[in-house]
Amino acid sequence: MKGIVFSSGFFIAFSIFLIVFGFLAIFQNSIIYNNDEEMIRYEMDIKAIMIADLLIKTKGTPENWELDLNNTYILGLMDSDRKIDEGKLEAFIEMDYNLSKQILNLRGYDYFFRLSNNDVTKGTAGGDIRVVVKRVVIYNNEEDTLELMVWKDN
Repeated sequence: MKGIVFSSGFFIAFSIFLIVFGFLAIFQNSIIYNNDEEMIRYEMDIKAIMIADLLIKTKGTPENWELDLNNTYILGLMDSDRKIDEGKLEAFIEMDYNLSKQILNLRGYDYFFRLSNNDVTKGTAGGDIRVVVKRVVIYNNEEDTLELMVWKDN
């Protein structure tokens, strides 16, 4: 009789152990998944901030990049502090989307660019994971908001 009690007690304890272990494994996977998404979002935050700042705080490299898009290393839209150069903006908007992604170093991500008060856009908005950065700029001698969304499908 003691052997039977020991065996049934062992199986009950082992079953409880397996159930608890199963819940812990599922919980751990959800934590890992959330951490992966957080890391992607963190990387996207950094990229979006850096790109928005480069666009509004630099003239680009070379400074007259809008004249020769194939030799552009850094895109910049600045005429003077936070003032958008119309020629650079027009060249950026007309530039091939994939070329602009390459120059902006956005491999693996997509982007959507918009000047909210002037109906100027580039790219498409979308994605399961997205980050939006907004900067106040001057365009056509009026205050405007530059919005840059970096996004990725899961």
